[in-house]
Amino acid sequence: METNEEPGDRRGGTRRQRPTGPLDAFRLGGRRARVRREEDKGDIYFLDRFPARTLALVVGVLGLTLLDGVLTIELLDTNSEEVNPLMRRLLEYGPLWFLLGKYVLTAVGLPFLVVFQDYRLFATGFRVRFLLPIFLSLYVVLVAYQLHLLDLGHLRADPGGP
Repeated sequence: METNEEPGDRRGGTRRQRPTGPLDAFRLGGRRARVRREEDKGDIYFLDRFPARTLALVVGVLGLTLLDGVLTIELLDTNSEEVNPLMRRLLEYGPLWFLLGKYVLTAVGLPFLVVFQDYRLFATGFRVRFLLPIFLSLYVVLVAYQLHLLDLGHLRADPGGP
């Protein structure tokens, strides 16, 4: 029986003819978790499977985003104000719209950070993948600062406190 398939072909054409693209990351059952060929490492390349650490970072950033929103609402009750004009506008519609807007704005950007994680920024060795841990760290610092401000606000409101 004669076939037109090339060696290594599983579906009627070599798999290398169609590289993994940025939208392939959203497919179920992806197989490319790392770049194996040395000649591909210099180019922009995309993966369709990601380590559990990436998921943990994404979930952490989303969780801290919501915690930041809740703490911001609490701080507004202690005579603080929102400095971000977009978030201030969302607060005019109520706390639910504020939290939803904050979450959506963060959640929309995270897939780009994940899909383009191996892209080099500014033609340097700094890859997009380094941004997720940085954002998580900044959120941890922000939440700690907000908790400190809340503690100070509660001390001022209760002069007989500790």
